[in-house]
This record gives sequence, C-alpha cells and structure tokens, in this order.
Amino acid sequence: MRAFVGIPIEGKVNRDISTWAGGLAGGLPGVKWVEGHNLHITLRFLDEISNSQATGIARMLSGVALRHSPFLINVEGAGVFPDRGDPKVVWVGVKGNGLKGLYESINSALLPLGWPDEVRPFRPHVTVGRFRYPASREGVLSAISTARGRLWGEIPVEQFCLFKSVLTPSGPVYTVLDRFVLK
Repeated sequence: MRAFVGIPIEGKVNRDISTWAGGLAGGLPGVKWVEGHNLHITLRFLDEISNSQATGIARMLSGVALRHSPFLINVEGAGVFPDRGDPKVVWVGVKGNGLKGLYESINSALLPLGWPDEVRPFRPHVTVGRFRYPASREGVLSAISTARGRLWGEIPVEQFCLFKSVLTPSGPVYTVLDRFVLK
C-alpha cells in the first residue's frame, strides 16, 4: 500500500482553504484541487509499504510521539512549486517551531527501518492543487496573489497520522491507519 506520515488540517482553516481553492477553480483550468477532507501537511512520504512494515512504522511513530509535546503552527500565505519554471503545485504555507523537530525525529526513526534520509529540504506546506499540464507562471501567481500574505490561522498540533493513500481516477483516497498523540 502507498503510505505517508502527515498532520491533517481540520476545522476553520480547512474550510477557509477549501473555499479559497474553490474560488480559484474557474480561473485556473487544468488544476486537480485537493478535496477538503484530504488537506494535510506531509511529514514523510513512504511510498509502497507492506502490512508488516506498516506495523513496524506504527510502533516507531508511537515512540516518536512520546518524545514530542503539542505545539502550534501558523498556516499562512500561498505559493507554487517549483520556485522557477512551470508551476506544478499550488500550496499554502506552514510555520511552527515544533514542526521541524517532529519531522527530523520521524526521519531519524525511519533510518533503522530501511528508509534513507530525506534528501530534499523540508518545506512544510499544504498542497492545495496539482497542475495536470503546464500553466503560465504569471497567470497562476496573479490568481493566488490575494492569499500570498494571508494568515489562514493558528492550529494546535496534538497528533500526527500514518495514512494509506489509494490513487483512483477521481483522485486519491486517504485513510488514517493510525493516530499518534503528542505527549
């Protein structure tokens, strides 16, 4: 099964992001928008894992959760990846002191289980949409300009999850396999 570790985005911030993305849909053709119930911050994409690997990962993630206290994150701004060239992803930004430490702990704990260290720098964000085909960078940046400096809200991070991801023609279906409460 495809799996990842992430923090679900819920409540008012989720609704506000979903409403904003819905308003962009007509002005940005060719974007597959992430459904509100799927909004999350990815801490680590695991790719394909077996049921036995999921059990070992869950045990490891339980230990990570015990070493971290709840913290607050600010969800703010909007942008696109990559930084240059044709946009591939529309995102909403995330900042918070505890986030990088949690990310690093998860990555360190995965090393003995056979996952290599993540080589890309950690750029916490919520993916809001993915481009199906190339779009004008200027047009996209203009469309999202109203949200570039927006503060979507502050969210308490009290847990993170191990998600299963099933790709379907209508979009991914994410299922929570396990929740890990921060202590």
